[in-house]
Amino acid sequence: MVKQRLPVFWAREAKDQLKAIYSYYKEESPQGATNVRKDILALVAHIPVFPKKHQVDPDLGEPYRRAVVRHYHIVYYIREEGVFIVDIFDARQSP
Repeated sequence: MVKQRLPVFWAREAKDQLKAIYSYYKEESPQGATNVRKDILALVAHIPVFPKKHQVDPDLGEPYRRAVVRHYHIVYYIREEGVFIVDIFDARQSP
C-alpha cells in the first residue's frame, strides 16, 4: 500500500514569518537569504512524508509538533486534510 502524501497549508503568520526571515538575511547576503529559505522549505516539504517524525511541541502540547532547521522552529499540526504550518520562529527568541 502506497502512503498518500498530505497537502501542506500555511497560516498567514507562518508565511509572513518566512518572508521576514528572508528579508532579514537578504540585507546582509542575498545568497544566504536564499539558502535559509530553501532549507526551511525543504524541511516543510518533507513533513508530509513522515508527519509524526518531529517532537510534540513542548510549549503547546498536542496536536502541535515542532520541526527544527538551522535555528528555526517550524510549528505545525496534522489533520486528515493535511499538514498545517502555523508558525516559524528563531529558536533564539521566545515563541
